[in-house]
Parts: sequence; structure tokens; C-alpha cells
Amino acid sequence: MGDMAKLLLLGGDESWRRSLAIEAEGLGITGVETTESVQEALGRLASDAAGFSHVLVQPGAAGGLLPDLVRLTAGEAECGTALVMLGESGHPVPDRVEHVAAPHPGWLRATLLRRARLLALPPPPVARPDAAFDATQISNRYQPIVNLDDRAVVGVEALARLEHPVLGTLPPGLFVPQFEETGHALNLATAVLRGAFADWRAAGLGALPTMRLGFNLPPEVVLRPDLPAQLGRLCEECGIAAERIVVEITETRPVSDLPAMGRAIAALRESGYRIAVDDVAPDLPDHLGLLTLPIHTVKLDQGVVRRAAAGCARARFFIAELVALTRDRGLDLVAEGVESPASWALMAALGVDKAQGFLIGRPLPAAVVPMWYRAWTQG
Repeated sequence: MGDMAKLLLLGGDESWRRSLAIEAEGLGITGVETTESVQEALGRLASDAAGFSHVLVQPGAAGGLLPDLVRLTAGEAECGTALVMLGESGHPVPDRVEHVAAPHPGWLRATLLRRARLLALPPPPVARPDAAFDATQISNRYQPIVNLDDRAVVGVEALARLEHPVLGTLPPGLFVPQFEETGHALNLATAVLRGAFADWRAAGLGALPTMRLGFNLPPEVVLRPDLPAQLGRLCEECGIAAERIVVEITETRPVSDLPAMGRAIAALRESGYRIAVDDVAPDLPDHLGLLTLPIHTVKLDQGVVRRAAAGCARARFFIAELVALTRDRGLDLVAEGVESPASWALMAALGVDKAQGFLIGRPLPAAVVPMWYRAWTQG
């Protein structure tokens, strides 16, 4: 138990610090870090490289940022980090958050055992969309993207989440395909777009130098002739230059009409938007045809990046081949799923331009992005 636990204590109460030190020593836990700053805690949690199993929060230590702390930990249905509230705060404990009222012998062991039992449960079921689409159930997280050569931040990708009343916050794989199959692709895309632009303004992301905002759109939405005008209205409302927007075309279904897609992309480019093709992998139908379109960026599927990092020769050959093709066409190449220093080093050695993944930063609430940005640029 102890060798798998890494704890972060937020707060300055000395009685909890002493109790945690005694409990952790008794369990053989050496990975214990402390901070009194919620901003620092969020900055550490933003990168999954820290690998915390539990965040322990003393009363009042999180202040108004407690909702963001919940979203970054226990609020995510598939997150490996538990959130534990310590002591009596006088406020209700949020859903899916553990609570220890007072220090007592064995409290940490009991907390770790509860978490182990939860992790042993089967994964949450796939969400089935209702006939009526509810945009209020959709929220976004933002995953950072950086250069591999100089570590400079170049943007974030908005990743949709479904706020499920029972299962918690669900990642895209548990609901996006089902929404698209049942005719909700446009509704979902609209909810993600509106949320992303609103978050950009509310979190002040435009003040971060070199920051771009990317989001996924399925081909049928990209092909809509009114998309450039819709994006233009949102940019004007939120004060975002078109050059800072990246439209990522998802390949949930093959593009059946490449000439039509080329015209749609050209219209977006003429309006100033940047275009990326997402999730490119060896098994993607006609990925070479997609590279002939007037795009700016190609994004490697995280699966092929993980296989390459695990030593798969076929995956490494595919990436090397794609590096040559994108360089020949003057395109950027982004590796998704960079989750370890070894993966980072391999992508850099193969000639990939940019990286995205849990080593850099996990998908973050918008308000946490500036904290991650400061930690990354100062680190």
C-alpha cells in the first residue's frame, strides 16, 4: 500500500501535519509533500508527472479554488487522484470527495483502503445520450501543447467533458462517439465552442503569450458553409484573433469527399484560422490524402505514440515517415500521449515538433491553465 501512495497535503494546521507524518511513517509511505498555497497545489497537480494518489485538504485551505481542485481530482470519473477533506469546514463535502473529520489512529490507512476498493471497481459505463440534448451537461478541460525543442508553450486543446449526475465528469471516449452516432454532433460541437470561447475570456488565457486555442470538430461540422461565420461571431464576442484559433478535424469517420473538405478548409484559412488533422495513425484510412489538404498541423494519435515509446518498430517507422512527409509539406507535427521523459526524448529524436500529454499537463479546468503556465515556464 505504502509504495503506491504519494500524498500532497494542502494547509498549515500543525496537528494534521504531525498526524500525517506519523501515519505515513507507520505505513512506509515516503512520498509526502506539503504546501500552504492552493495555487501551488494546483500547479503541481496540473502535470501528471507528479503522480499524486491523494490530495489532503485542510479546512479553508483551498478557498474559492476548491471547485477547480475537485474538477482536477475526484471530479473526473477516470482520474487516479483522490481528494480528501480534513477536519470540519462548516460546509458540505462535495460529491465524490472523501472526508476525515479529525485525526485518529489508522485514519490514513482507512482512506487508502477506500481508494483501493474504488479503483478495483469496473470502469464507468458508456453514457447514452437522451433524445433531448442538454448543453448544460457539457464542459471543457484544456490540455497544454508545447514545443519539443525549447519547451515553449504554443496552445491548449479544448477537450469535452460530460457532467454526469451519478458517474461524475466523463471523458470524451465515454460519450462523444455515442452523441455523434445519434445525430448530436452539431449540438455537441456548438456547446464545446461556446464553452471554450467563454472560458478563454473568463480565465484570461489571451494574456498568455503564444497561446492558441484548439478544439475538435467532426468532418460534418467542418463542411458546414456557415462555420466560418459562426467562429467569426464568437471571436468578435470574446476578443480573440482568428490566428489564435486551431480547428482540429477529428477522424471519427473517413472523409468521403476530399475536394469538398479542401474547399471548406480553404474558407477557414482565408478567415485566418489554423487547421489541424487529429489522431493520425497507420490504420487511419487515407491519411496520406488528408495531408494533401491545405492544413497547418498533423497530430499523431496517442496510441501510436505510446506504442513507439514501448519499442514498437512499426510505430516508430510510421512516425519517422510522417516526420519526413510533414517537413516536405511545411506542416507542424504534434505527438499526443507523451507521458514520460523517455517518450519526450524519443519524439524529439524522431524529429516531431510539438508534444501534448500527461507529462506536460493533464486536461485542466480553464482557471488552472494560468497556474500551470507559470509553473511550466518557470520550471
